[in-house]
Amino acid sequence: MSSEPAGNQGFAANVFKVAGGEALAQALLLASLPVLTRLYTPQEFGAFGIFSAISAIGTIIGAARYELAVPIPEKDSESWALVIASLLIALLLSLVGTAALAFWVPAALNEFWMVFVLLPLHAASNTWINAFRQWLGRKSEFRWLAQTRIIYAVVTLTLHIAFGYFGMGATGLMLGLVIGTFLQLLLTAYRSLKLRPAGIKAPIVRDTMRKFSRFPRFTLFGHALNSFTWHLPVLLSAALFSPEIAGYYSLCMRIMDAPSNFVGRAVQQVYFPEAARRYIGSGSSLALYQKSLLYLFSAAILGFGILAAVGPELIPFILGHEWDEVGMMCRYLAPAYVAQFCHFPLACMLLIAGRQRLDLLWQLFYFSSVLIGFYFGSYLGGWIGSVYGYGIALFCAYSLNLVLSYSCARSEPAGEREKELCAA
Repeated sequence: MSSEPAGNQGFAANVFKVAGGEALAQALLLASLPVLTRLYTPQEFGAFGIFSAISAIGTIIGAARYELAVPIPEKDSESWALVIASLLIALLLSLVGTAALAFWVPAALNEFWMVFVLLPLHAASNTWINAFRQWLGRKSEFRWLAQTRIIYAVVTLTLHIAFGYFGMGATGLMLGLVIGTFLQLLLTAYRSLKLRPAGIKAPIVRDTMRKFSRFPRFTLFGHALNSFTWHLPVLLSAALFSPEIAGYYSLCMRIMDAPSNFVGRAVQQVYFPEAARRYIGSGSSLALYQKSLLYLFSAAILGFGILAAVGPELIPFILGHEWDEVGMMCRYLAPAYVAQFCHFPLACMLLIAGRQRLDLLWQLFYFSSVLIGFYFGSYLGGWIGSVYGYGIALFCAYSLNLVLSYSCARSEPAGEREKELCAA
């Protein structure tokens, strides 16, 4: 690759740079929840959760997963070619998505006319942001990544509070999210374009897309299924129970995701390019994997342990008693989120090692486990039973992924590794 591998000290420093931005962004998110839960009802959070779920699935599909390959090539020209491919594919699919929404919108969203425009725009913006963030991570622009996350959080939360104050309901939540995301896109695009290599022509883009064809062939379906599975509780609870229960799930996941978005996203942003450098260069990233896993597990046990202990009493006190059920859900899901917290930054090892088929098989297992766990729990104990079933399924699936990613991080013979990883 174009830059030298970072040492342990440099790796930790880069993690803290990104984590600083994520920490402030997540602190703003958590600090705003007592205000937001008094401005918006569970039903409005439920509709917003469905909007976010569909948009997230569209984001995964948006670039055919070429953006995930950006940190891997040895040459910057190929890496930027993957960014270009991601942008073009996302633009095309956003136009297709806009046309599709003219014929069908989920029943829970059909009263919000803005959905026709906002859903494809938000999905495409997130896809482009992901591609640019992978490029900026490759170029070690971690300070810029942190700053854009802070700006995004401030703008989005300010708009959510303002729109809630004026009684815009779920539409205000959707519109605030889209505006904040679009501003983040402008900032990441500006910095990325300043660092782009010159002379990238259509044949380079075409050849690079062929070289990394395993990503759309194997990773696209698996990761689209992953995103769908992740948002399945909100979608299923809206269909099986009520928008109010979907709102509980949506807010619970927002709280439980905060640590992963804070620490996990920061570690992943730095770990992915560094692990790819070590794996392609020397054939091993096991030491980096073990060190990262130890830190992640220690932080997860502390953070989610405290949340499980005091969540049922603390969360209703902070958010209001209309949200009592959310505290209970956080306690029951805490063990699953310990595994999720550790898995999230390290799962990229399957992609770095070229194990896209194995990744796809795990995604199928993940989907099946969550679907069966949620339905079986619902059958036995209603929506509360669904929480138990969902938590057990998550814990099993994420624990299995940690075992698989550990095996991929182990030493293998060096050689023409990048060609092996990316060959069709």
